[in-house]
Amino acid sequence: MKKTSAQIEILQFLSMMETSSRQKVLTFIKSLLKNQNKKKNHHAILEYAGAFNGSDLDEMKSAIENGCERIYKDEW
Repeated sequence: MKKTSAQIEILQFLSMMETSSRQKVLTFIKSLLKNQNKKKNHHAILEYAGAFNGSDLDEMKSAIENGCERIYKDEW
């Protein structure tokens, strides 16, 4: 892969930094990538918008409320 001028400039600046500063840059870059991936996931979920009608959603909500939210104290 051929490096772009921005990549070359970034590498030059990184070479001038202390190790602790380079670590901060790395952490920052990772956070940018994590946020970028989250945005991609949000777009993917939009594909399913409107897939369920109101009665389906009501049925799911009821099943969750009646089955999942019960606590049986004697089971543990």
